[in-house]
Amino acid sequence: MHYQQQRSPPTRGIIIVDTSALLRMVVPLAKEFKAGVGDAKRETNLCGILLFLARNGYEIVIPEMVALESQIARNGTSPNDFFTDSTDRVSSFVRVRAFLKNVPRLSGSIYIAPPFEQDNSASAQYAREMWSVLKNGGSNTQKRKTIIRINQSHPAPIKKNYGDEAACQFVRFMEKPDVPVYYLSEDFYALQRIARVRPDVPVNELTVFGLYHAMQMSGALGVVGIADIPFTDVSKFLMSTLAVEGLSWSPLLHEESGTLREGIMAIMKEKSSPSDVFSPLEPTAQHRASVGHVDTHRFG
Repeated sequence: MHYQQQRSPPTRGIIIVDTSALLRMVVPLAKEFKAGVGDAKRETNLCGILLFLARNGYEIVIPEMVALESQIARNGTSPNDFFTDSTDRVSSFVRVRAFLKNVPRLSGSIYIAPPFEQDNSASAQYAREMWSVLKNGGSNTQKRKTIIRINQSHPAPIKKNYGDEAACQFVRFMEKPDVPVYYLSEDFYALQRIARVRPDVPVNELTVFGLYHAMQMSGALGVVGIADIPFTDVSKFLMSTLAVEGLSWSPLLHEESGTLREGIMAIMKEKSSPSDVFSPLEPTAQHRASVGHVDTHRFG
């Protein structure tokens, strides 16, 4: 049984997240972009918006193939763990990996979602093959051999669009929801592709700008520790940071449909004060102490 059938449905919306968005959102913001809420020493980035939404009626779905693009499986294990010579060259992928490792331990409705059983796409096959290696015991030598074999069967040029395919397959096989569905991506063609997957499930395109703008227009940026400043200033900072790491970015300046902004405004109206909304977004000390113990039974 897929994890989607084992939990309470979201009350406000479902947001499916793409790697292209995560790479931009995990970049730590400079102090001039932070609001005076919470611990000033805590790292602040745009992913805090996702965690805020996950705690307030939205379901944040990260397809497992998207997580595997950053070398993380649903239980927080990385294929890189079995290669002693593995090095990380791009800091953004390291940050995404750190964020995804914490997902199983974060509060709120945020998940790394495995493929549906009926999904027989190449991306689903790859995710299942990797999961079969990473969830089981066995020697590291054998795991390395199997991982190499899997990657040889799915070469990089073919695997390049697996994350987008996994998002489309999630929409194709999900139960028809009673709430809006969004796809958060910075890939224009991926946004166009997923919109055509299923006529009975409209998928709203959502970019990093659209997400930020919805929070800003709802007066909600401060509750996640982000100052109320124009997105152009934030994007310039993110672009310069990413450029140093060899990643280019031209933000898609698409406004969201308005339903997300309405949902966030409803959240803010329900809260009597910012302290009712904001709480530390990092795992608790108890959670950090339990690294390695991840509840995976709900994923099947």
